[in-house]
Amino acid sequence: LREQAFCGPYNSPEQTQPSHRSAKARRTYYLQTSHIDDDEKVLLSQHDEEGQMDDSDDDAMLIQLSPSQINKVISVVENNIDKFTKSMLQDTINRLLKQRDSKTNKFDSASIVFPAPFNDLTLTAIHAINCAHSTQPHSTIYAVDDYFGDIGFMDTFYSKHSDGMFAGSFDETAPPPSNCNLYNAEYARLYFQHKIANVVFDQRKDRPLDMWTADIVGSDVQCTAIAFAGFAAHRTCPISDDQKEQLSLPNAWFATDVTFLSQYEVRTGFRRYGAAAYFDEQFQLNAVYVSDDKQLYTSPSSPDSESTQQQWLHAQWIWKVSVSVAVCLVDQISHCRMRESQALIEALRKSLSPQHCLRRLLLPFTLGTVYANRTQNELLRRNGLYHRAFAFTYGSLQKLIADSMRNLTVSAAKKSVGDQMKYKFRLIRKKIGVLKRLADKVHPAHTDMMEFFNKTLHFVGSYVHIFYGDDDDDDSTLCADGELVRFYDLLLKNLGLDSKRFRLKKFNLCNLLAHFMCNATVWDRHCDGAVSFEYSAGADFTGLKIVANNQEAMANVQHYIEYCLVVLNKGYRLSNMQSRWQSVLDGLSCRVEQQSDAIQCFADYFEDDATTMATYIEIRNKERFASYNACNPKYLQSSICL
Repeated sequence: LREQAFCGPYNSPEQTQPSHRSAKARRTYYLQTSHIDDDEKVLLSQHDEEGQMDDSDDDAMLIQLSPSQINKVISVVENNIDKFTKSMLQDTINRLLKQRDSKTNKFDSASIVFPAPFNDLTLTAIHAINCAHSTQPHSTIYAVDDYFGDIGFMDTFYSKHSDGMFAGSFDETAPPPSNCNLYNAEYARLYFQHKIANVVFDQRKDRPLDMWTADIVGSDVQCTAIAFAGFAAHRTCPISDDQKEQLSLPNAWFATDVTFLSQYEVRTGFRRYGAAAYFDEQFQLNAVYVSDDKQLYTSPSSPDSESTQQQWLHAQWIWKVSVSVAVCLVDQISHCRMRESQALIEALRKSLSPQHCLRRLLLPFTLGTVYANRTQNELLRRNGLYHRAFAFTYGSLQKLIADSMRNLTVSAAKKSVGDQMKYKFRLIRKKIGVLKRLADKVHPAHTDMMEFFNKTLHFVGSYVHIFYGDDDDDDSTLCADGELVRFYDLLLKNLGLDSKRFRLKKFNLCNLLAHFMCNATVWDRHCDGAVSFEYSAGADFTGLKIVANNQEAMANVQHYIEYCLVVLNKGYRLSNMQSRWQSVLDGLSCRVEQQSDAIQCFADYFEDDATTMATYIEIRNKERFASYNACNPKYLQSSICL
């Protein structure tokens, strides 16, 4: 498998649909298949008749439409979205523009002061996680960020939109409104381009957008890219011969399984989440199991297939939506943010003083995280954005988050479907190492993440040697540091790890700290791709809901704008990984030579190593069948923040 390269898509019936290389043909396809009125179709067809479209330009429609026609399409879209969504979208865009305009292109190190502005409040204010049961462990987060403070009771954005009280009623028992049922990918893309991308992202050069649209064409190939080169790469596993026999899929070599989501109830008008995708030895999709109807769908090009082309595409859509939901809610929000980042910050605040060398080391990787987690928690309120944007009943959304926050108490071999979402601490290199033997051009996440982890581990090791001695076999200096001992013990307790098995020594400490740095940077960014504009901004790429009694393999515009809202409410997220973070060492209580060595250590990592990694990733991306930038320091934030 190490030597195998991606062989490219076979000529499935799906490939007869228009590709990105023919703008006119693609528009014609969507006009024929979209559920819109004939009068609305005229907006697109008129331009083809008048010869104003250049088929060589993928975005011809977006560029060539007159302002009045663009406004009419925007009006059609907005007539098909509800009051809450429309109001929150405008307020979110205004909020992001203020956030953008208040920042410069480079990180302002002057914002780092000691002690932190809100340092005295950081331990006293605790907030319950809205979807977790208050009686279970790990059900609270800090409310006050030491540098950015709290949201505040009078924050107009969250007071208005957290539970939807002032922006439109919401009844989860009612079916979806009949006037919010427009399916049209071109309308959705035009709306995104003119109302979101051109407004919010017009000045962005530090975050890739829509990078797969031009090259990853067709739903089959999108599924392969997501499973091996995208945000679900860590959930793709090889399957055994026994599993092949049990599934009656002799050609299945790999599976990406999120069927555990099917146990959570959804609202009226939607299908349950949950699906598993199976890939052959050439990494091509050959079957999808859908939990909701307990059916296995196979490619219509297969000789024994009983699936129609429409069923096949819809099964792929169900899988894409399900895996996006699993990675977003379980892997990113519950595990990466609410469990691991909160575990680290609690241990830091309760154990290490602001002057401690390790607290200074970790500051670039924790700056703003409490505030970011606090805002995500607001979106989890009943009747709030996540309740509306995802199809779960609120009770099921609560249960999924609560289950995901619980520790896994059985071995991997004994793990049942009911345990699939539970938390178990694993180092980054183990999370992404399942498919480590695959070629880089197919599975880039392992190459890039391991390079980032190893560079980070070297950075941490060099820094620890400065303050605790360079003899890796001598841990006496570590054990003599009372604050460090308390920090390490509390961190292990928060993670559910045995302190006797993982005793305090330099090797364990450095690996643990490197893991948390990677968790805040590359892992959060990797999982963030599940609900983002990074891979594609198309309504037919992925979504957050599966409509019942509908075979459309895409989101309607109401659900697409809700998807956009979830993305936008993650914040402006300015790249700052390659900033001069040496300022966090100002005033550190240590010897002059130690501070000098520490400053050089920071420069080597944040400037030299980061530049080198970015360069090599861009070179490797030219050879990969799908670009992967989750580990590229050029686009990274150093911490989980807005």
